[in-house]
Amino acid sequence: MANLKQSLYSQLTRAKERHVVQQLVATLSRKDLVCDCRDRTVLVTALGKCSLWPQALQLVAHPPHLVDVILMGALVTACGRGRAWAQSLECLQWIQDLGLELGLFTLNAAANACVSAHAWAMALHLLDLDNRDDLRPNTVSCNIMLSACDKGGQLQVRHSLLRSMEDAQQAPSLITLNTLIDLCEAAADWALALKLLDAWPI
Repeated sequence: MANLKQSLYSQLTRAKERHVVQQLVATLSRKDLVCDCRDRTVLVTALGKCSLWPQALQLVAHPPHLVDVILMGALVTACGRGRAWAQSLECLQWIQDLGLELGLFTLNAAANACVSAHAWAMALHLLDLDNRDDLRPNTVSCNIMLSACDKGGQLQVRHSLLRSMEDAQQAPSLITLNTLIDLCEAAADWALALKLLDAWPI
């Protein structure tokens, strides 16, 4: 039985087609080979990659007590991949109701889901961490906030985000620069775009 479980999980991590992922998840569940949070996280991650977030939600909800922070983070990400931003927010509330730690990875995933669904204001709200001592935005957080500003036309916010990144000594990624240049283009601020490229070579 152990060899069978290992083989099925190995196939699941490599599977890309939706119907294959669904079949493997069904087989693992039917054979009672989903034993702990680690197993469930593998299933939820595979379902999320195929945007099968309803099945991921159902899997985590039964039984609801068998969850941890990593599993819930995978679930938020799965909902985000499917642009189910409302469900991502429900998962955040679920995490808090369970008394689990709400980590930056999970907040980033939920905020990214909001940006993908054009709920840019909610994304900015989620990553407004000024009143929290335990979490600080990282480069991924800043990229998400910049994308939210871009989609929401909030050009003025870019300056405060730039200052925040500089104060935190965060190195920008290529995504950071691309998004900033898009914002500069929208504001017809080509001088700032050139300045950013000169200051932050990638």
